[in-house]
Amino acid sequence: MLLGKRKASDGPARSLSVARVTETQASTQPQPALIPTASVEATLKGYSEAYSAESIGKLAALLAPTLIRKNGNHTPEDRSEALATYAGQFHQLSHPAYQLSDVKVTPQAGGALATANYTITSQNGAVHSAITFHLVSEGSQLKIVEITIPPAP
Repeated sequence: MLLGKRKASDGPARSLSVARVTETQASTQPQPALIPTASVEATLKGYSEAYSAESIGKLAALLAPTLIRKNGNHTPEDRSEALATYAGQFHQLSHPAYQLSDVKVTPQAGGALATANYTITSQNGAVHSAITFHLVSEGSQLKIVEITIPPAP
């Protein structure tokens, strides 16, 4: 055989063996486990309790460093901006009580999506809205990476 020339059968056989290796490698990669619904509910309970306690520190512990908070038509906030928003709300509210209802959890590999309705009751009355949380597993903890509150109708 001359250099630079291949038999027609050389090309496909090599491609096929590469494909087999790739398939084998892909099938042996560990898949992230589904997050138990109870773990998501516990994290959301912690979020509700932290808000009701007006605790920026406890809220911060639940939020991922990459958090994005979307509230209606407002500009999305990163983690530090969201914590500043919570601090401002706590300054305006007296003893807020934060409750989630109709919580629906969709476990995902390495995380979960949770939809709910929230009610914040304070000296100003009650505020209600839908809310969505996207959570991911970070080590042994679940962290909230996205919070979305839809625009008011």
